[in-house]
Amino acid sequence: MNAIAQQHGFLVAYPAQARRANGSNCWNWFEADQQLRSGEEASLIAGMTHAIGQSHAIDDKRVFVAGLSAGGAMALVLGATYPDVFAAVGVHSGVALGTAHDMGTAFAAMRGQSKPAKESSHPTLPAIPTIVLHGDADPTVHVSNAEQIVSHARHAFQTQAGEPLRSLTQARQAIQGREVTTTQWLNSDGVARIEHWVVHGAAHAWAGGDPGGSYTDVRGPDASQAMVEFLLNQKRR
Repeated sequence: MNAIAQQHGFLVAYPAQARRANGSNCWNWFEADQQLRSGEEASLIAGMTHAIGQSHAIDDKRVFVAGLSAGGAMALVLGATYPDVFAAVGVHSGVALGTAHDMGTAFAAMRGQSKPAKESSHPTLPAIPTIVLHGDADPTVHVSNAEQIVSHARHAFQTQAGEPLRSLTQARQAIQGREVTTTQWLNSDGVARIEHWVVHGAAHAWAGGDPGGSYTDVRGPDASQAMVEFLLNQKRR
């Protein structure tokens, strides 16, 4: 991501969880209080983002948030609670918002055992552009979470934005040693507002990641590049 940021000329920040707050250094995305705008973690990250904007010349309508696993789940929290800050969201191997409220339900959601939301019971979310990547062989976070995230995003655009989207699915193709199926939901201008990448055979890792990083898989599509290309096409209204 640093290399792509250098190439495109954008800033990237990496907020980190303290071990005293979570023994695995993960965000506490599953706690009900942390899923609110007033949640300590979400408000701290939004505050960091604001501070960066105050000290650097940035376009405050083109600020994005993305993450892997618990980071992806927290990105969804931030997109839902701070749509006035973040213009779009990127989620890699994350858990759908609203599927957990404590540790027990978090593990159930990660296993894909949360009850699927009915159309009438979708969480009330702002219509925020969202890109989702997930390996369909992920043993840690079941791939059904990606489908739920996309379902939530589509529902939000249908009910909140009044922006009709049409779907476009690309045939399964091989990219850097892994097969990938992508689906885009485009607006009337042909801009993708939602993207869903299924990385076939991939486990719980950032696709196309640097081998020196943690939880990375050098095979497959370059998730960083895919996210950046999607995000840079978005702009907060």
